[in-house]
Amino acid sequence: MALLGLVAATVWFVARVPAIAEDLRALQESTTAQPLEFDLTEPVDWTLFIQPSSESLSGVRFAIVDVDSGEEVLLTGSPGSFTYNWFGQSGRAVARADIPPGRYRLVVEGDVTIAIGPNPSGGILWAIGGAALIGIPLVLGGIAVAVVSFVRDTRRRTAEAEPPPPSPWSAGEWPADQGR
Repeated sequence: MALLGLVAATVWFVARVPAIAEDLRALQESTTAQPLEFDLTEPVDWTLFIQPSSESLSGVRFAIVDVDSGEEVLLTGSPGSFTYNWFGQSGRAVARADIPPGRYRLVVEGDVTIAIGPNPSGGILWAIGGAALIGIPLVLGGIAVAVVSFVRDTRRRTAEAEPPPPSPWSAGEWPADQGR
């Protein structure tokens, strides 16, 4: 049962890996030389990431500008300090934005890449949490079955055992009380 739990948790996590990779590939990138333009048909709550995650924000400015009105979208601090490092692609959350439908441009000033899109942390947490929800009960259940089985087998073998041979230290008899 414990082995089944480990296998099931591993299979769950491995099955979720392509979804995590897809979430990271869905991030769109913008640089100083190549600002990103995008259209939205519905409101979104997106996160902005600096890539790679080791880059500094010193001297860097970025903004999401409504192409039609020229107004900037309000950027707020990123909750927590989410970073990712996935097969050579890394990033660190630096801001988030609630963006209404419309046409926008992500402009960047500085020698960095800013990526924008849905935060992939939900997919990562789902992969880890799902594996834990599957694996932990099965592993603990397997351990409990093993312990109960061991105790029952030990008691059975003790009850069926022959009395010890006579020796100077013992009379070679079991105590009369069988409730040992």
